[in-house]
Amino acid sequence: MRGETFKVERNDEPFRVELNDLIASGYRLRVDDFQEMCMRDFARLMVQAEFDPLPKRELGEVFSFKLLKKWVPIEGVEINVVVPLPNADLDLFEALREFEKDVEHCRLALERARLSIADLNRIIGIMWEWFRFMSLRHPEADARRVFGEAAFETDKAVRLLVRRMCDFSKEVEDEMEGDGDAQVQ
Repeated sequence: MRGETFKVERNDEPFRVELNDLIASGYRLRVDDFQEMCMRDFARLMVQAEFDPLPKRELGEVFSFKLLKKWVPIEGVEINVVVPLPNADLDLFEALREFEKDVEHCRLALERARLSIADLNRIIGIMWEWFRFMSLRHPEADARRVFGEAAFETDKAVRLLVRRMCDFSKEVEDEMEGDGDAQVQ
């Protein structure tokens, strides 16, 4: 049996995306390779269980970054379009890496690009979702607290900004109506 190849069909959640990708591509996997993948993923799950503050029974749907589209505001900068829900069943270590990349890429986009208000809003939304995710899933309790405060403050700032933009729009409308009255007379 050693060295034989076979198509892998497995319904186990942690392996679903990677193995289904292999199946879909028609890749034929050797038994040794399959066993190595299983052991690697099992080891990751065991280590993650020690660090993930969310109990396994509270995990929601499986989430994978591999299948997501990226937003490219400027060349060389890719930002995840979707951030996992805080209770997503995922590779927490990969999520931490993706978070760090998104933070850096958002910073680069803000520094280097002339972004529209819609793009700025998109960045704020992505960062708020990451803060919310990290407030529940970061391995360190102090970091979870800081991210929770950041999510709260970001939400508060966005609400204030929206309120001020509405007030500003109303002022502009009032001025325009006032100018129209002056021209008619």
